Order: sequence, then C-alpha cells, then structure tokens
Amino acid sequence: DLVLYVMVPLHLFVIYSFLTSMSDPNLSNYDIVARVFMMGTILGIIGINVGHELGHKTNNHFKQFLDQVLLTTSIQNHFVPYHNGGHHKDIGTPADLTSAKKGDNFYSFAIRSQIGGYFKTWKLEATRMKLLERSPFANPMIIYTVLPIILFICIYWFFGLFVTGCY
Repeated sequence: DLVLYVMVPLHLFVIYSFLTSMSDPNLSNYDIVARVFMMGTILGIIGINVGHELGHKTNNHFKQFLDQVLLTTSIQNHFVPYHNGGHHKDIGTPADLTSAKKGDNFYSFAIRSQIGGYFKTWKLEATRMKLLERSPFANPMIIYTVLPIILFICIYWFFGLFVTGCY
C-alpha cells in the first residue's frame, strides 16, 4: 500500500509541473505535443490504474479519498462505482460497456465505454441510493460530475485557457 500512497503526491507534483511548464510561451509545437501526450499517458497509467487499485478498497475511507483524488485528475470519477458495481457484475456480457465486442472499432468502443459508463453509473448509483432509502440528491455522481468541472475552473483560473485545453 505504501507504493499506492506515495503515487498520489508524486502524481499531483507531475501534474503541477506539467501545468507550470505549459505556461512557458517559448515552448515549441513539438514540446507542446510531447508534453500533452506524456501527461495523457501519466493520467491514464497513474490516475486511472492506481486510482483503480485504491478503489477496490471499499472499506477504507482514506484509500477511497485517494482514489477520488487520482480519478478526478483523470476525469474518471465514475470509474470506481461503475467498475465495482457494473463491470465486475456484468463482465464479458453485453451489459458491460467496458468489455469490447469482437471486431469493435477502438474509437467507437472508447466512446461507448466512457460516455455509456458515465450514464450507466448514474443509474447504478440512483438504484443504490433508492435501496439505501437515501435522497436522490445524495447520489455521489453529483459530486463526481462537479469535481472535474472545479478542476478545470482552477486550471483555467491559475494557468489560462491554453493550458486548460492542453490538460
């Protein structure tokens, strides 16, 4: 677990370094493209994969907090409830939006997986709230939707439109 814990501040440091370096007006187009691809790779590898591992620790609130920090940076907050409540239950069936069908085009699969998974998570969490007899306004998807918006507003506020677009 120590490796997972260490990855969170390291990941945040790398994001901060990316954001500040992208503010340099002297960057060449090659540097910009390389840094954007590097950041995307890091967000996918660390943000999603480490967040995924921490997200399996559903009985540990600290790990759940850390998984949300990582997944927010990757704009994948819905990942854990969908992964644990949808994917694990429906894996390999037509109901699982993250299981590619034979012959799927990568891009159509990626769009279906991301957008479909987001909306399916709303349904999963709404059902869970109903079973727990909680208000529909207690749906965590509300927070999972607002957090990335706040992240982008903060990036825009501190680094501007260009850096926000690059992120």
